[in-house]
Amino acid sequence: MEVMLIEPSLRRGTISLKKWEMKKASGSATSMYVLVGQWNLVAWRNALREDETVQLWSFRINSNLCLALVKRKAKSNGYFVEF
Repeated sequence: MEVMLIEPSLRRGTISLKKWEMKKASGSATSMYVLVGQWNLVAWRNALREDETVQLWSFRINSNLCLALVKRKAKSNGYFVEF
């Protein structure tokens, strides 16, 4: 499904949100929701780095699912602050 994404740069666009089923050896499955398609471009535009902490918030506008991506920075005292 295509959803609106508000990036840390406040740019608005769309991205694909998909549900993946990960089968386990036991036969059961675990579900994951993943952002696909334009994710690498979003990461590049917002200078996201490996091991960086981000939050993904969901909300609705007129019943349409939307997401907001927030960059977080760890402080030495263990708390997070916004960039």
